[in-house]
Amino acid sequence: MKIKRIAGIAVALLLIGAAVHGSVFRAFNVPKGRLNVSGLPWEFAYRTTMQINGERNELELYSARFNEPVLQQLKDCFEAQGAAISLVPSKDGARGVAKWEDKTARILVLSPETRPNQLIFLFYPDGKKNASSGDFPVPVYPRARDGETVSNEKTGTVCKTLLTEDAVESVQQFYADVLANDGWSLVLPPRLDGVSVGSMAMYQKNERICCVMTSGNPGMANRVTLLVKGGGL
Repeated sequence: MKIKRIAGIAVALLLIGAAVHGSVFRAFNVPKGRLNVSGLPWEFAYRTTMQINGERNELELYSARFNEPVLQQLKDCFEAQGAAISLVPSKDGARGVAKWEDKTARILVLSPETRPNQLIFLFYPDGKKNASSGDFPVPVYPRARDGETVSNEKTGTVCKTLLTEDAVESVQQFYADVLANDGWSLVLPPRLDGVSVGSMAMYQKNERICCVMTSGNPGMANRVTLLVKGGGL
């Protein structure tokens, strides 16, 4: 699982779905396979369930001050609970996994230099696939490799990532045509100036909103992100 990419999608779902809360969180009698944050100087921000590639996950999001040693705190707490933890630092945070014999927690820490706080994402998969997951609500670009699909039933939001060798202009034109034919109205046109490497278009149909985001990568496959909110999934 590309956890950093998925967390980026999760952020979009959270921002669209609900405001972030700021109450201090303390946990007691935490079940096996969950991080006990009791005593940590973190703030609980959000909790939700979502489907990641058909598998149900519970996501917990925490916030910590920029100077908190979050990676060491994660390591100490998970190890104290008997989990083997692996963290891979990066310039803007870290990603990793904590494993017990029969449980797994996936971890993402976002700590960019421009932000006054750090965000800690904890994903807890339940190992069960959702057999009732339906088709994606808008057409999937035909010349693309499928990536991750994340859905949040509480907010009626679903997001999919794709990779394609086609130009971003071709992708945006495809969605302009197929969505218009399906009754969607263009709300925000994409910026296609031949210079920008990324573009976003927004469409609306009744109470539904569809965002088509393309990101060009010279010499690599281009990324397409589809996000649809509103209505039943």
